[in-house]
Amino acid sequence: MSSLEKKDLKKLRKEILIGIILGDGHLETQNKGKTFRLKIEQSEKHKDYVFHLYDIWEDFCLKSPQKKAKGNSYNYAFQTLSSSTFRFYAQLFYDDKGKKIIPKESLLLNLLTPLGLAYWYMDDGSLKSSQSKGVYLNTQGFTKEEINTLCIILKKKFDLDAWKSKDRDRFRIYKAKLYKFNFFNFKKVKIYISGKSYEKLRFLIFPHLLESFHYKFPTIRIKPNTNKSRVN
Repeated sequence: MSSLEKKDLKKLRKEILIGIILGDGHLETQNKGKTFRLKIEQSEKHKDYVFHLYDIWEDFCLKSPQKKAKGNSYNYAFQTLSSSTFRFYAQLFYDDKGKKIIPKESLLLNLLTPLGLAYWYMDDGSLKSSQSKGVYLNTQGFTKEEINTLCIILKKKFDLDAWKSKDRDRFRIYKAKLYKFNFFNFKKVKIYISGKSYEKLRFLIFPHLLESFHYKFPTIRIKPNTNKSRVN
């Protein structure tokens, strides 16, 4: 690999890392914050995505992604070696107790790029409905104040109209009642990106989405022509 290719890969890793930490990626330390390792785990449905991320960080890894039993289903996961490379990001996105947090607005405003946003969307994005151009970012793990910060950043950096939305997912509420999981509490909120920002969002992230994630993004719908031709 040439020095230019290495430089490009380093930049790409930085941008993607911001997106996946905002999403499902996790940084873990075993030596009180001296070094950290990146841990990735996704459902079997997103196996291709896991191997895609592995390809990006392959030279940090000893093992390729492994298949893991998860209840009645399977996940694919890999982790990097511990490295000081990840320390800067861990100090931004984690508190002293290891809980994921959102950095100051001014910092994240400079770090989040369209590429990072695309990977965040692949991790946490979902459709509002098949008939809507609006989408969600499932940020239920963050506080309302942190979600406010994220909405401000989406507006300032990308001019996307975004706001907090209550999580009304019936399946989440059912699981909360059944298993008493606080994470699935229906009082949690997520980010809604308005359908008015559809074209901007598509321009920003769609070229970066893996084909296997196109189902997560609203399709372009052409309005039928209702004008009837007149017969003279």
